[in-house]
Amino acid sequence: AQRALPARLKRHLAMEKKHRWHIDYLRPHVVVVSCAVACLDRAAECLAARRLISIPEATVPVPGFGASDCRCPAHLIYFPILPPACREPALILPEFRQWSWV
Repeated sequence: AQRALPARLKRHLAMEKKHRWHIDYLRPHVVVVSCAVACLDRAAECLAARRLISIPEATVPVPGFGASDCRCPAHLIYFPILPPACREPALILPEFRQWSWV
């Protein structure tokens, strides 16, 4: 979110809403375990996606999902078992130290 982050998170976590973003279509089919928040630029989001995709167990269930404005394979990555890096965002992007859990 470029602005109004708390409102955006609240909306994304809601179950009933008008479908507007990619996540809106996915949300009814998943259980949100946690959310990690950091102030990152678009390049860092793509770097995180590439690093996650490089984890051996990672798969891209829907090519291009969440990555319509970049050249990444996707910003939706699936893991059959959550890898340790996904439990601690600083392991994915150690160059960004200020993470918050919401």
